Amino acid sequence: MAATECVGLAEQQDFAVVGLDVIDWDGPWMNRQQILTRLAKQHRVVYSRGSFFLWDRFTGPWRAAPLFTTFIEKNGVQVHQRSKLQLRAPRIPEVDRLVIKSIGRNLRKQALAGQSGPLVSYVFNPAFYRVGKAVNADLLVYHAYDQFSAYPHATEADVHYEKKLVQEADLVIASSATIANTLLEYCDRPVEVIPNGADYERFAGKESGPGPVPEDLAAIAGPRITYFGNLTEKVDTDLIARLAEARPDWSFVFVGGVLINAGKGNEVLRRLEAMPNVHFLGHKTYDEVAGYYRHSDVNLLAYRMGEGLWSEGCSPLKLYEYLATGKPVVSARLQVVEDHEDVLAVASTDDEWLAAIEDAVTNGGVGSKASRQAEARKNTWEVRVAAIEALIHKALQAKQNA
Repeated sequence: MAATECVGLAEQQDFAVVGLDVIDWDGPWMNRQQILTRLAKQHRVVYSRGSFFLWDRFTGPWRAAPLFTTFIEKNGVQVHQRSKLQLRAPRIPEVDRLVIKSIGRNLRKQALAGQSGPLVSYVFNPAFYRVGKAVNADLLVYHAYDQFSAYPHATEADVHYEKKLVQEADLVIASSATIANTLLEYCDRPVEVIPNGADYERFAGKESGPGPVPEDLAAIAGPRITYFGNLTEKVDTDLIARLAEARPDWSFVFVGGVLINAGKGNEVLRRLEAMPNVHFLGHKTYDEVAGYYRHSDVNLLAYRMGEGLWSEGCSPLKLYEYLATGKPVVSARLQVVEDHEDVLAVASTDDEWLAAIEDAVTNGGVGSKASRQAEARKNTWEVRVAAIEALIHKALQAKQNA
């Protein structure tokens, strides 16, 4: 799409948005919060996790939930507070259908309060196919941020609903070409590729400067080789354990929650925890994490690779955040890094990982601070959301002209 066309489309009428996904709005910031908060600067935006299920009764989140549905404004977005009385019951289809219909009606009403423009149902996860349809919006958007069909615990229902979303949505967006190619197996319609981006000013330290070294990071001897993000099955913990054993003089740091809890991943985790040069600093808030990025010596994109793994198609949020700091980056051979090999190192074998990290520590790695930050500046969330907004306007116009 030409730049002039994008500008013209972005100047068209406002629209309201209902965003749907599984994550808690107040949890780690993902592309959902990044996209919706920026859309909210121009449009009315509602975010929802749908409703509780019968089996959620008496859990912590259910106990903390309000009795009736409410909405609280956070970061410019109307965030849905799920009612503890509104429970989905998939094994009782008629009840489940009524609950979904009620949720869709509530979200639609909240999104259109005081609005006269069209309504967009923006679904980020195939689990929300039915709720997304129940919103009864003028436009249905599916934005696949992961290769859901390759998830370790993906069910037939997950694949079924993703196929229906791809086939029925007015606009389909994928966070990587690998994800897009998977979705194209379900349909013969275009899938737009829009990778994740970065809040450049925050991670480059343009607003606050580099700041002091966080206290728990300062206590770790350098060089600090860091992986940021939740530790899940997609992270190549075996690789990091081997690297840590090979170079006991390097400190390997994990900043994020630990979500590995079964099988081989658990065994490797115990092994990592026993190593004196491996450190787990836990989850950090979005406001805190940039300081850790800027004070690490090398930042890693250490993902398990192999055909059929969901990590193959990921578009890591931290890619452009890493580059924004200007610090050296070493990555697995992800599809999304292929166009950036002039500003980061790519490794496959243990020897390649060790050599790339050594080069980063001693020589500054591939590229320079300036070139890495220049690449990040071209890939901000503002650029991404402008492209999304233009695609939505174009899709709305196409429906109006149909």
